[in-house]
Amino acid sequence: MTEITMIAPIQLDDLLLVKSSFQIADSPASKMTQKLGLDFTVRQFESEGGEGLVSLSLTVDTSLVDRENDDEEKLSASVEVVVSAHASLSPDITKEQAEEYLLSNALSMAYGHAKTCIMTVTGLSPAGPVMIPAILPLDIARDYLRGRADGTKE
Repeated sequence: MTEITMIAPIQLDDLLLVKSSFQIADSPASKMTQKLGLDFTVRQFESEGGEGLVSLSLTVDTSLVDRENDDEEKLSASVEVVVSAHASLSPDITKEQAEEYLLSNALSMAYGHAKTCIMTVTGLSPAGPVMIPAILPLDIARDYLRGRADGTKE
């Protein structure tokens, strides 16, 4: 029988909720649309010598708006999450692959935590839990790294 590796080489050092806000209107709308915003700042990013380290701050904003009334906001929730992680990296991967791996995993872990925080806070309201959609962390990481290489992002 083949043994399957289940533990990823990336390990969390910190996963913290550092800011949150929530507001709900007094009356719901019959037809609402969800909006989502995501912004992150890379605080630390190193990948050399077989070791990698990443730290970032991720802010996720979501709102429910009344489609029939000029997108009037009926509910808003926002959280900021900080994640720090480290990994042992295979000597067979390139620096670009290592950076994609570190950043996409950090984004995924931070977003998952933000998603849970938003569901918990909104779940205590009359509107019930708001579930934010899944994201593509690898695509976000690649876009960030491509922009950084072009000198367009910090």
